[in-house]
Amino acid sequence: MASRCGLAEVAAALEPGDALVSFLRYERARPSRRGAGARRPGAVDFWGWSYGPSLSPVPTYLAFVLRAGERTPHIVPLGGAPEIESRVAEWRDRAGTAVPARLSSARLEEAAYRTAALRLRRRVWDPVARYLAGARRIFIVPDGALDLVNFAALPAGKSSYLVERGPLLHYLSADRDIVLSSAPPDTCVGLLAVGAPDFDARPEATREAIATAGPGSSHAYRGQRAGCEAFRAARFAALPGSAAEVAEIATLWHEGGARCLLGPAATETAFKDLAPGHEVLHIATHGFIVGGGCPSTLPASRGIGGTAAPGEVPAGAPANGHAGEADRPGHAQPENPLLFNGLAFAGANHRDDAPPDGDDGILTAEEIGAMDLSGVRWAVLSACETGVGEVQAGEGVLGLRRAFQVAGARTTIMSLWRVDDQATRQWMGALYRARLVGGRNTAESVREAALEILRGRRARGESTHPFTWGAFVASGDWR
Repeated sequence: MASRCGLAEVAAALEPGDALVSFLRYERARPSRRGAGARRPGAVDFWGWSYGPSLSPVPTYLAFVLRAGERTPHIVPLGGAPEIESRVAEWRDRAGTAVPARLSSARLEEAAYRTAALRLRRRVWDPVARYLAGARRIFIVPDGALDLVNFAALPAGKSSYLVERGPLLHYLSADRDIVLSSAPPDTCVGLLAVGAPDFDARPEATREAIATAGPGSSHAYRGQRAGCEAFRAARFAALPGSAAEVAEIATLWHEGGARCLLGPAATETAFKDLAPGHEVLHIATHGFIVGGGCPSTLPASRGIGGTAAPGEVPAGAPANGHAGEADRPGHAQPENPLLFNGLAFAGANHRDDAPPDGDDGILTAEEIGAMDLSGVRWAVLSACETGVGEVQAGEGVLGLRRAFQVAGARTTIMSLWRVDDQATRQWMGALYRARLVGGRNTAESVREAALEILRGRRARGESTHPFTWGAFVASGDWR
């Protein structure tokens, strides 16, 4: 990425037909109540402010829209953060709800989703859409709660979605990311795919698998272990669909060879050793996010995993998903938020039996951020809520997506809600077919994967609820 660039460089990087939509959550100063235009106390205006004696700043959203050929962006006010974030929360609740098996119930659930999504679209997308007429490709830089929204899954018309009717959408972490540096070095080639880890493998079995995995780089970095009783009790369930997913992707791969880590060989240590040398990383496993109230202890040890907050479903509990529940997005986590989510590998269910100087099958975002993944073009996180973490305005989402970015991966493909094991396998197969067989770029491949699932479901008369096709987004290099 370009290390130093400003508005002129960003504008110059936009090609004909491109547009950039950059959202901003900021603290807007409350206007004075003095003068003829003062509102009565208790009144609520467009921004969602209730007027009173206090003049403290109020969190607010706006968007900057820059079209190719323009030098100055349009500034679009969107309104107060409380209302927008409540609509995002409502949308996420509906988007992440599994589609019922009965068609009548599925259609009712989809109708409820579209109602919630329409409310969100009218607040955050329709105001900027008037500046986007004729745009063929739109780069979105989200902020705040909008980091957790897949705009392509918003409704368009009576039964369609933006992914079907709208321009090509792609996400960036910052405006300057549109100014790309040269391609990454060609020293990293091939695919490293992790799937169906044997979470119940004993430490001895994982050590034997590591010994036969071949030489790799050293990795002296260790994170911290959490003293969280809920996490110690959590168990990760098997993911049979992920083995078939990895096998299908490996069959499609034709450049530089594919290396697959399955069962007891799908270890944290093997991934750390081998990942830096590969062009594409595909990780089909459980993701996890720690709930509140899980303090870290033993600061010189390995790494921690996470689980749900008390009263929620523990990580790994559902047998049909890639992960357990997460705490509500945006909930403040104690200490370093990169310690509180990550990925599970072989042996994770016996993590407390791991030796003090060894890996425990729990790879935290902090540990990922310490790796050198500068030669990785794609990091595909085929697990639940891998795009979710602690949301900080102006900083993005502090979790796996930030960790892979810090480590140097050019593009991260991640999920925004819990994903079904089999549905994810189908989506991932469509993604790699679009890329490896169809020759599409990253942004086009993500869209084509969603469209393939949508076309199939429409042809079979099934619900088109985004739960089955809209969870995954890509952020970073769109090429």
